[in-house]
Amino acid sequence: ALMSGLNRFFSEDDPTGRGHFLDILAVSVKIGDTFFKIFDRFRIVRSLTHHTRQLLAVIRFHGVDTSVRRFFHRGIRQGSTFRCELLDLFDKRGDLGSVRAGEAVTLVTPAGIQCDGEIAEITSSDIAVKILSKRPCENEPDVFVTLFQALPKGDKMDYIVQKCVELGVSRIVPVLSARCVSRPDQKSLKKKRERWQKIALQAAMQSRRGIIPEVADCLSFPQAVALAEENEKNVFFYELGGDSVKEILKEKPKTAGMFIGSEGGFEAEEASLAIAHGAQAATLGKRILRAETAPLAALSVIMYQTDNFS
Repeated sequence: ALMSGLNRFFSEDDPTGRGHFLDILAVSVKIGDTFFKIFDRFRIVRSLTHHTRQLLAVIRFHGVDTSVRRFFHRGIRQGSTFRCELLDLFDKRGDLGSVRAGEAVTLVTPAGIQCDGEIAEITSSDIAVKILSKRPCENEPDVFVTLFQALPKGDKMDYIVQKCVELGVSRIVPVLSARCVSRPDQKSLKKKRERWQKIALQAAMQSRRGIIPEVADCLSFPQAVALAEENEKNVFFYELGGDSVKEILKEKPKTAGMFIGSEGGFEAEEASLAIAHGAQAATLGKRILRAETAPLAALSVIMYQTDNFS
């Protein structure tokens, strides 16, 4: 009955929840194999593992591949083969995941091109991957969103970077605004930026992004406003109110910026400066959101309004 139900489930075009379900099944098989080798008398473990393998077979029959590892890389192409330095191939756990010659892998280039192939050769310094097919990554939003985030206190920025990358942000620019309590020096900012970039990489791997969103250098507020002028639309989320995001993004842009304040919000002079340079003040409703909640809510609204949650 379960096999029949899975057949029906995977015959429909509804991928919701499949990722976690597939991970659980794959891990269950590995645990079952290991457990049975140690405790040979537990026949029920062998039986459960066997049936789990059957479930995975049904899933693969319907075109859902659970075994292909996915990597970002900056390799050099040689004909139909990419040669990648070992340091360029890391999975979300931070290692090569025990890849072997002949194993199927997916490489994602910095340009967001997804290359499906298999490992042809592994040396002490690099890996050669034979490319079988390539296509633009379908997981990327069609709107390039830049988050201009005023620095919050503590390690809240770690959480903001991680979740915003998962939600589809394309670039994150830390900003020092007038009400920022956290004001690290340049040496500390450099270390923080390196950590934030690693978090962005791990989040991009986990969420199967087509790019690794850049975490830029920290800017002053006037510098951030000047940089934002390159966007088609800029949404300034202001605690004193503004228009709805639906109204601001009535015409879908290709690039958009979003300004989010720190714990104290923005000064009136900062709001005036941003609006004078083309940004539109927006509201997230009557409730006051925490500094780490506001960017997630704002980005989710932007993604929804631009049809990137469909």
